[in-house]
Amino acid sequence: MTLSFRDIMSTDPDELDDAAAAFKRMSKRFGELHTDYDTHVRGTLSRSSWAGIAKVSYGEVARVSSGQFGDAKCQAMNISTLLTKAYQDLADRKRTLGSRVKAAQDDKMNVDGDGYVTLDTTKLNEGERLARGHDPTYAQSLDEEVAAWQSKIDKAVEAVNDADTAVKRTLIAAVEPPDNRAAGAYGFNPDKVEYAPPGTKKDADRTSATTRSTRTRTGSPSTPATLSCS
Repeated sequence: MTLSFRDIMSTDPDELDDAAAAFKRMSKRFGELHTDYDTHVRGTLSRSSWAGIAKVSYGEVARVSSGQFGDAKCQAMNISTLLTKAYQDLADRKRTLGSRVKAAQDDKMNVDGDGYVTLDTTKLNEGERLARGHDPTYAQSLDEEVAAWQSKIDKAVEAVNDADTAVKRTLIAAVEPPDNRAAGAYGFNPDKVEYAPPGTKKDADRTSATTRSTRTRTGSPSTPATLSCS
C-alpha cells in the first residue's frame, strides 16, 4: 500500500524504534530459553542412563529444538537491528518532507493536509496581487513556482515510500529460510540480513529476488550452526 502525504505526516516513526527495542528484549529472552533448554532438558538427557532407540530419536528432536531457540535469538536480534536502521532512514526522510513543507510555506505557499500546494495569496503584497491579475507572464511564473514546490513535496513523499518498501523487502529476507535448508526448516532464519536503502545495488538485487517466482528448495535440513548474534 502506498503511503500518502497524510499517512506520513500523521505517523510517528518512534514506533519503529520501540519495536526494535522489543525485538532486542525478545532476543535476550530466547537466549535465556536456549541456555535453559540445553542445560535442563537436553543436558539432563545426555547425562541420564536412558538408552535405546527412543533416546536416539529424542536426541534428534532435542537437537532441532535447541537449534530453534538459537536461531530465534539470532533472528530477533537481526530484526531489531534492521528496525533501528529503518527507523533512522524513515525518520530522516520524514524530516526532509517536513522541511520542504516549511520552505514552501515560507515561500508564500499553502500546503494542505493532503500535501496539495497552492499559492497563499494573503502573503502577496498589493503590487504582487495586481501583477498576478493583470500580467499573464507574472501569473505564469507564480504557477510555475507552485508546480515546482508540488514536485519537491511529491518527490519527498516518494522517497519515504521507497524506504518503506525497502524495509518490507529486507524484513521478508530476514525471515526467509536460508538457501541451504528445506523451506520452513526450524522456522527461523539465523543469518544476518543487512538493511538495503532504496537505490542501492543490494536493494535492486533484493527487488529482483522478490519478483521472481517462489524458488523450490530441496534437500534435508542442515545441522544448525553455532552462531553468535549477541
